[in-house]
Amino acid sequence: MRGKPLFISLALHALAVALIFWLSRTPTQHRAIAVAVVEGAKKKPEPKPEEPPKPPPPPAPRPRRPEPAPEVAAAAPPPPASAPTPAPRPAALSTGLTLGNDGGGQGGGIAVGGLTRGPTTRGDEPAPSKQPIARREPVKPPPPPDEDPCTEAPTKPVPLVRTPDIEYTAQARADGVEGRLVLSVIISADGSVARVDVVSTVEAALDAAAVAAVKLWRFKPSTACGKPVTGGVFTLARRFELGD
Repeated sequence: MRGKPLFISLALHALAVALIFWLSRTPTQHRAIAVAVVEGAKKKPEPKPEEPPKPPPPPAPRPRRPEPAPEVAAAAPPPPASAPTPAPRPAALSTGLTLGNDGGGQGGGIAVGGLTRGPTTRGDEPAPSKQPIARREPVKPPPPPDEDPCTEAPTKPVPLVRTPDIEYTAQARADGVEGRLVLSVIISADGSVARVDVVSTVEAALDAAAVAAVKLWRFKPSTACGKPVTGGVFTLARRFELGD
């Protein structure tokens, strides 16, 4: 690009020199024209103002990539459990207790010596000598005064309420069952029936009906030394005959 204007300038200068040489031989009137032509040729054309470059279009927005999910840190394994530290062994105690019964006629006494703490032993160290410790027996409370036992024989219980009565069942009567029923009734201290035992049976159904009826009776309980006692026995005998 620089060589082209230089070539044009050299060509113009050569042309100007040729014109000057030619005009030097022509009349004077032509000199002014030649000078004007040379001066006009020397003027360089004004460069055209360059248009400012157009700004490039803004870049298209890039698609937003999805953010990766945060990684969950794996739970650290629990630290290994350390071995428990063995507890120190307690120091041996020397109580120095002595028991004796010789008190000069004033009763036995217990002599308690001062408590001493011996050195602890570890590993293969020899254990200190231990004095025999006398154990103190617990003092038993004196027995309560003996109450006068009642030597009176208990009285016989007496029936107060005999309802319902012992009835001949229709089945036993239809079967012609007859016999003598003996019951042993055990009375409680409150007068109720504790137990009924069949001593002499007649028929199973008739025996059961009689036992159920007697359990509802009420008695005056047996007494001993003026107090009601449990265990009084009342014997009940009943004969069942078809003529009744």
